[in-house]
Amino acid sequence: MNSECNPSDIAMKSMFLGPQSENADWFREMIESVLSHTVRWRQARFPNDGRAISASDMNIDEFRHFRDRMSGALQDLLRSLEAETPKFTPRYIGHMVSENSLPALLAEFALLLHNPNNASKESAKVGLVLEKHGIEALARMVGFEPRSARGHFTSCGTIANFEAIWRASHWFDRKFSLALNLIERKLYSPQDLFTLCHVTHDRWASLLEEHQISEPDLAARSLLRNGPWDLPTHEILGTSFRGPVFLVPGNRHYSWPKSAAVFGLGTASAWSIDLDEEGRLDLQDLKAKIEKARREQRPILCVISVAGTTELGEVDPIASVQDLLDEYQSRENLSFWHHVDGAYGGFLTCLRKGKASDTTSNTGMTTSSESPDASLASSLLDGAMDESILRALHGIERVDSVTIDPHKLGYVPYACGAFIARDEAHYATFQVQAPYLKQSPESQSGWSSTLEGSRSAAGAAAVWLTAKTMSLDRNGFGRILTKTIAARMTFAQAIANVAGAQLVSPADTNILCFSIAPSGSTLAQANERTRAVYDRIEAGPQFSVSRTTLLRTNYAKMITRLCQEWGIRDDGVSDLLVIRLVLMNPFIVSKEMMVDFSREFANELLNQMRSATPSSGAE
Repeated sequence: MNSECNPSDIAMKSMFLGPQSENADWFREMIESVLSHTVRWRQARFPNDGRAISASDMNIDEFRHFRDRMSGALQDLLRSLEAETPKFTPRYIGHMVSENSLPALLAEFALLLHNPNNASKESAKVGLVLEKHGIEALARMVGFEPRSARGHFTSCGTIANFEAIWRASHWFDRKFSLALNLIERKLYSPQDLFTLCHVTHDRWASLLEEHQISEPDLAARSLLRNGPWDLPTHEILGTSFRGPVFLVPGNRHYSWPKSAAVFGLGTASAWSIDLDEEGRLDLQDLKAKIEKARREQRPILCVISVAGTTELGEVDPIASVQDLLDEYQSRENLSFWHHVDGAYGGFLTCLRKGKASDTTSNTGMTTSSESPDASLASSLLDGAMDESILRALHGIERVDSVTIDPHKLGYVPYACGAFIARDEAHYATFQVQAPYLKQSPESQSGWSSTLEGSRSAAGAAAVWLTAKTMSLDRNGFGRILTKTIAARMTFAQAIANVAGAQLVSPADTNILCFSIAPSGSTLAQANERTRAVYDRIEAGPQFSVSRTTLLRTNYAKMITRLCQEWGIRDDGVSDLLVIRLVLMNPFIVSKEMMVDFSREFANELLNQMRSATPSSGAE
């Protein structure tokens, strides 16, 4: 059965403007309705205040002159935007951005006209409500209990990752302060530091009560309040304290070492977990790093795993990581914070098997797991994602916090990220006060507990309207993502037929990478050929692609395996340069379009491989 003959898949097309602006007429109507509603709202709000701009004002030459100048400048801007990267087309397969959805665009436009600032309820009475419901929708999507989960929208995944480190640092500081008090009173020994810094939240609270340690006692030994230079840690512990660490896999995003520098932890505190032959977090090395931290009495702020790596889109074994951490807690009462960086792949939790969150979306599409279309959605997904990847995504519901970027696979405009914690305790952090802003009676909300001060409500509204339009589950929003994974499979098949092009495996999501590595060549030669072909494709008008480098310092095992599989010689020194395709445009495998994009790309690739000159590294 052709999936595009299915009414639910056809209805999905209403979510986007379309490569040829096919939904333009309806979109114009909606934009006009948003603008008209805002105009009427303004006019009716205080009708007796009088007009600030009169008809006679509008008729003076200077008034008209400024309008003409504004109009002319706007036309200049619009003409300049014709040179902007055309990210709406299925030919754009470069970076983690694509067509924006219509509900997201409409919500952004509506909020733009009101401009609420979610720093305070005083300036965002509705904006904060939209944020609450938007976070609940994302929490439900990843498997958190939405009534218990807490979170907020950020400008990007980097800031959301910073939020995770900030909150993990808060809880480390609370436990470290308790540990110093207990050790200073000779109730525990300095060798108990690591254990005391990894008690559960409940055990921490019971120790406070049991030993009558007050908030002033904690404040006196707080690193966050006093700084590391004004605490007698050496006298209390009998040795210098080297600070906490956090464990992050070698496939990490650049925001993690950046966060170590920003929060004064030192970039050396970001301990890298080795990657296995498939480029995912190595569980054995994670366990080894935990034991190393214990031996060195270096408390662990958090353990990080990745759902959708920047380079390859891979998903770490999140469920297995959580299994390991659960084992530590059940066997040794050691509690570790587990954060998932799902900036790219967080929305892929829509594809988890299980009961849908809603029975019917506002598109009229049935989204329950009992839907007659459920088997079709499952059949489209079967074989596209390995069961181990689905299990890893399902494991996110068990972790402590997660980063998601709706401006990636949520098809929401920039800039929109989100940090979500599973409960109030994990959302808690050091709070500041401002005399000109009210402290919300709700715990940990707004400006006092977010890294960013002013925050637009537009992204929150975009997520809210998206979720209200199409449920964020396997048979709702998951249909869109399933098509993008199908696109990856289609492109992989086409590229595999091009002699000399070698696919990087595994490919967990909708990102596909490959190298120009004819059998018998060296790794260095493959890199030069890949670079030459990439440059030629990028210089041409047909497709936009990206490239990335798998660094040997992190991907050594994977590079060795790929060289063996491709039949090329590994020099043991070179990194691996690959061309990266991010296949997230929802229309890239549309049967109605006149172009088979996968076949055309394969032809483009073959032509550029033939045209590349020896001087640019190709034969």
